[in-house]
Amino acid sequence: MFVAIFAVYVHPDGTSTNAPDTGDLSHFRFIPERPSLLALLFPPLWLAYKKMWLALLIWFSLASFLSWIGIFLNLVGWEYLSVLFLIWGSFVARDVETWSMERSGWELCGIVSAVSTTEAELIFFRDSGF
Repeated sequence: MFVAIFAVYVHPDGTSTNAPDTGDLSHFRFIPERPSLLALLFPPLWLAYKKMWLALLIWFSLASFLSWIGIFLNLVGWEYLSVLFLIWGSFVARDVETWSMERSGWELCGIVSAVSTTEAELIFFRDSGF
């Protein structure tokens, strides 16, 4: 199995004092630093599911621009450029997700190295004061 790096984000409403008492840890998000397969296969649906509306608008703009270049300028091999755009999008999908979360007020509170999200949660909550 491969070890992944997880960025741990906390919502400003969640503080370290109320997390253990309430048992509600929904204000924590563990984002893996690896390419997203769903973002590669279904980019607009992935962006809409994650509620990243600005990123979705930018994606549609770039995809439309690439299609326009290929069709109206009669470029040979523009399909390859579109495939490269999809592959690039899957690699930066997690970065766009963290950027969107930071714009919404989420704050980075830790980095964890683990095999799975469950293991990352266990390591983070064991080693940190949360």
